[in-house]
Amino acid sequence: MKIISVLLLFILSGCTAVGVIATDDPYVKLKQSYQLMASNRPIPAEFNAKDALKIFIENKDAFGQAEANYFLGVFYKAKSGWANSNKKEMLNISISHLNIATDLYKSLNENIQASKAVFELANAYRGLEDKSNYCQNFKKSLSLYTSGTGQHKEFKINHPNFKTPEILIQAHYEKLCKKTLIK
Repeated sequence: MKIISVLLLFILSGCTAVGVIATDDPYVKLKQSYQLMASNRPIPAEFNAKDALKIFIENKDAFGQAEANYFLGVFYKAKSGWANSNKKEMLNISISHLNIATDLYKSLNENIQASKAVFELANAYRGLEDKSNYCQNFKKSLSLYTSGTGQHKEFKINHPNFKTPEILIQAHYEKLCKKTLIK
């Protein structure tokens, strides 16, 4: 019986928030969501992010709402590639969250943060093979980024071939849209 209990706990730890410290702080919940995704625990990551979003809405925290919608947009974009997911449906959900994040960031004059959301939006449209929309959004992302507007200046990239977000966005636009934005 003890072995069955341990086995059941092990199985459930992969799909629930076992081991996640309970908190009412939505920013901590969102941080945990990123950690859970990195640990290949998408179900509790999604749950935590949705819970954080609900708290941000209740608290009327527009920046927090933008951050939670950004996470969910990226989450559903990634989920579109899962074996048992409906790619188009997941990408459309991603696009919805990323548009909300973009609008919220822009309403706060956080253009650099809006740029990261629009970059992911472009990639979601790329998944739908909607060239017009992804090219338009790569261009918009670059414009938002180069404005330099916003208190939150970070737009982290994890790609050894690109030293700055500006170079990353430009490279995507040039490669996928066959045009040059910066002279």
